[in-house]
Amino acid sequence: MKRDLAFPPWWWGPFGELSEPPPITRLIADGALDAELAAWLWLLIEAGASAIVCAGPSGAGKSTLLTSLLAFLDAERKPYFVRGRYERFDAIDPPVTGAHALLINEISAHLPIYLWGPGLARAHALAHQGAQLMATAHADTPGELVYQLAGFPNDLAEGDLACWHLVIFLDAWIANRAVFREIRAVETFLIDADGRLTTRTLAGRAQRRAPLRLDHSAMSLLVARLGIGDRAAEDVIRRTALLRAG
Repeated sequence: MKRDLAFPPWWWGPFGELSEPPPITRLIADGALDAELAAWLWLLIEAGASAIVCAGPSGAGKSTLLTSLLAFLDAERKPYFVRGRYERFDAIDPPVTGAHALLINEISAHLPIYLWGPGLARAHALAHQGAQLMATAHADTPGELVYQLAGFPNDLAEGDLACWHLVIFLDAWIANRAVFREIRAVETFLIDADGRLTTRTLAGRAQRRAPLRLDHSAMSLLVARLGIGDRAAEDVIRRTALLRAG
């Protein structure tokens, strides 16, 4: 990703330097995900799905995966790099929020350059006006993420959290002096018939290094929710073939 005037030099973190993110095909080759899941993520993010990449420890690869997924944003979406806890979003005109993708380096209280508190609430409000959110967070389970977002000082309501179409959980471990990373599960947040926040698993593994299993019925519900159309399955097949070809 090239630097420009719209890119805050500290967006990547206080000590790190933004490097060119690896293409998703590299992550597929490394075993982080398979081509079919990558094709679904491509289709859904291009259609405006908001995505948050989660893992417990630092260094698990959250930012690497997030920046790789940014390549799937629709070309008509205008990237907006969120500038931390005190972001006011003054540059975003509400009538055109649907044209923006809000890029949030991390949702946490760890540093002022990360989004937290009133700014986080504002970002979720913009998401419900059509803005797309792309973010990372420290969480190992959907419950941990909800606890952070709904707790003080964020105080987000369950309806606010339903804007997260893709909640991606990463797993990372060391074996034989090598670091392994893989997507463990992909969930979606939604509101059930009783008006309560619930989750549904879109993809997951039974254990480490096991194949990813996709719930195609859950994917179809998300496709309908995003209004993509009835040819999504055929489109995913085409995109999967392109990703496998490299």
